[in-house]
Amino acid sequence: MKECPKCGSYDINFDDYDVVNATVGRCNRCKELTNFKLLAEANKAKNDVEHIKSNVSIENKNISDDSIEKNNKSIIQQINLQESIKLAKNSNVIDLILTERDRQDKKYGPQSHNPEIWQSIMAEEFGEMAQAINETIFNNGEEKRKLGGIENIQKELIHILAVGFAMYIDLEGKK
Repeated sequence: MKECPKCGSYDINFDDYDVVNATVGRCNRCKELTNFKLLAEANKAKNDVEHIKSNVSIENKNISDDSIEKNNKSIIQQINLQESIKLAKNSNVIDLILTERDRQDKKYGPQSHNPEIWQSIMAEEFGEMAQAINETIFNNGEEKRKLGGIENIQKELIHILAVGFAMYIDLEGKK
């Protein structure tokens, strides 16, 4: 049974996420979304650091609390990056980005803009993602609720990534 790291509840919903491995779930009480696999790895890294720290003699002043904390953060960041790369390779996110890029090209034609125009396009897409997040969290009525949900957040993220991809390619051609 998994415990929510934010509120301590054991009422975790894995249905919309990774049911088989129970690695990602949303707390039904506080709505916190948690990757339990990453949390376990981060806690293990923290415990390893604490173990090393407790075995260092007080006379050895070469290892400070700050350097241990920085090392701990570095380990957690490496774990997060490695996990993200695995997820990207195992998911269809690249296909979704390329499909969205194709849809945008068909709808708007070839895109070539100055950076400030690209910034405006990205801001508009980011605003749509923010709206999807807000409508997921806040109760603004049934009609607005349809704009929320994990699926809509992911859809808007794919739009942001597709626009970012187009922007990168456009700017690369202007070097």
